[in-house]
Amino acid sequence: MKHSKIQEAPVAGRSGDQSGSAPGVPGARRPRTWLRWVGLVAVAWLVPNVTHLAHVDWILPVLIWLGTASLVRAGSSLLDRLMISLAVLIGATCAAGLLWSVWPFGLEPVAIAGSALSALVLSALVSGRQPVLPRPAVFDAVAVTAAGGAAVVMAWPFLRAHGLGDQLGVLMSGDDNSRHLATVDAIRAGGGYLFVDPHRVADIAPTNMIYVPQGWHLVAGVLDGFVRSSASLGTGSSAVTHYGGWSAATFGLLVLFFSWAAVWIAGRQLDLVRRIAVAGAVVSIVVGSEITRTVFYGYRPEMLALGLFAALTAVLARPASRIREQFVVIACLLVGIGFVYYFFLPPAGVAIAIWLVRYRRPSRRHWVSLVLIGGLATLLASTPVWVGLTQPGGTPMLTYGGVAAVAYDGLIALGALVGAGLVAGGLLRRRPRIAPVWRGYVWTGGVVAAFCVAITVQNLTAGKWPTYYYGKTLHLLLAVLAVGIGAVALLAPPPWRTLHRRGRQHRITAAITAAILVLALAAASGVLFGHGMFARRYFGDGESQTYTSIWLRQYGSSTAFGRVVAEVDRRYPSVPGTMSVIVSGKVIYSYTGNEYLSALQRQAGVVSPGVYNLGGEEPARLLRLVTRNTGRIRLILIDDGAVGVVEHVFRETPDLATRVGVVRLPGVPAPKL
Repeated sequence: MKHSKIQEAPVAGRSGDQSGSAPGVPGARRPRTWLRWVGLVAVAWLVPNVTHLAHVDWILPVLIWLGTASLVRAGSSLLDRLMISLAVLIGATCAAGLLWSVWPFGLEPVAIAGSALSALVLSALVSGRQPVLPRPAVFDAVAVTAAGGAAVVMAWPFLRAHGLGDQLGVLMSGDDNSRHLATVDAIRAGGGYLFVDPHRVADIAPTNMIYVPQGWHLVAGVLDGFVRSSASLGTGSSAVTHYGGWSAATFGLLVLFFSWAAVWIAGRQLDLVRRIAVAGAVVSIVVGSEITRTVFYGYRPEMLALGLFAALTAVLARPASRIREQFVVIACLLVGIGFVYYFFLPPAGVAIAIWLVRYRRPSRRHWVSLVLIGGLATLLASTPVWVGLTQPGGTPMLTYGGVAAVAYDGLIALGALVGAGLVAGGLLRRRPRIAPVWRGYVWTGGVVAAFCVAITVQNLTAGKWPTYYYGKTLHLLLAVLAVGIGAVALLAPPPWRTLHRRGRQHRITAAITAAILVLALAAASGVLFGHGMFARRYFGDGESQTYTSIWLRQYGSSTAFGRVVAEVDRRYPSVPGTMSVIVSGKVIYSYTGNEYLSALQRQAGVVSPGVYNLGGEEPARLLRLVTRNTGRIRLILIDDGAVGVVEHVFRETPDLATRVGVVRLPGVPAPKL
């Protein structure tokens, strides 16, 4: 196999002004050069202090992102540089979180930004690279606009919400949102990962989230500090609003990663019109498929991990031209996946190992870099795994129940579409510039397919029908198929061979054709009316529909209860040393209400024993709660059914009056205790 596309990185300090030598004096140092670098490091710390005083720290992440992209040399377009640098920054942020968890500055924006900008200055000094960014192109704007539009569509229910109660009602579509919200707050309050010091913010952190992967929460918490220009938490209601914003941004990032990865893999096979068509197809697949379930149920870490895996699929199929840069990008993606959602770490690791075998010759020439970067990445990426699995009850529940809501017709149709392009144009024909790329893509797809089979076999061997985690593997397979949609372009002649024949009329015809194809796939995916190849009966015997249509039509189903929880938070603020517990005649309201109230009042760690592992119906559930927890408890009655529940519990345990108090919302009758 040929590896001509992977070249050695240029060695800093071998040509021109990058040598650091005075003219005519080999090896002599120029003091002014070093003074310039010292001055740049000083500026790297001065800028964050100035923005902090002006309360505009949100500028700093943008500067760091652009600065990183200016030093990246992989890719030719601005979007290429931005996406690769973003993948690197996410992985680097997850790794740096270990340092931030123990240094004295916590998640202070000035300290983080100053360190990051200084690292960029030193990277430029060591590599000898000058900051350069390509000019923006038309497709860059199209891809970003499409991703932003998809994010707005999925965030529309939250954007339409009026006040805290309505926002809570939207988030209550999935109880995971309450735990992720509380975890972000706990990380910001503690200044780093929860597992580093579980007792630092024990009252705020949910007990069942301390040892789970926290990469997404750390990234969101760090960015939240920049937006607020402060490491302070702010109010609970503002935390809910910011959490909704980071959730929408994560979905937009997922769509952008998918669109970029699809175009990156196809490469020169796509001209501008075909790029737009492929990006439109990817957006249609994402919005119409089960991937939007991550929005509906609050699977924020999985959402980001799918985007990172799409980027990994892309760079393994079409590597960066500089081998050391390729090592760094792969390493950061591996670390990011490990810290964000380590369930996807096994297929990621196997796919990377296969890439190393396929590109063993150029990798062997840089074995020192490979060992150092690869060893560090493996150690860091596996850290959350060992942290989680070494705790009591930390063994992953691969047979966890739930619903594997996947429309197999859509999955098979998409796989057949991609497979047709691969067989007809990418694998069997001798195309030196195309075939190796698509073979690399097929290797990654094969690894993911094998992962799906492995989880299925594991579930069946354990005597369980494949459900929850099996569905996660199909989400991953769907993601890999979505970024391979560019293979359809292999069925047509390569655009660069016919470009000189194209006139204005031909380009207009091609653009109209691409728009029609995107419209057709959008309809087939169910984006337009909610009935497409990914639609199915998700709930009971209702009509077949997509998760997006359910999300947009039924987002207000919990609004009324969200307002109740917001009213409880307003009337009954948290009391130190007291567990505040919402009581309802319906278990679902007691369970969900306490999850979100504890997150709002930043008492998730205190209230967790009053939420989880109680089981059963009321009043037996409340009776177990008050007998298992011997501290002070405040029962908050929110409906008439709660009155009978509390009266029964007090009859069973008359001595509760010394440590259990009862309050109620207006309109709820007083219980006879």
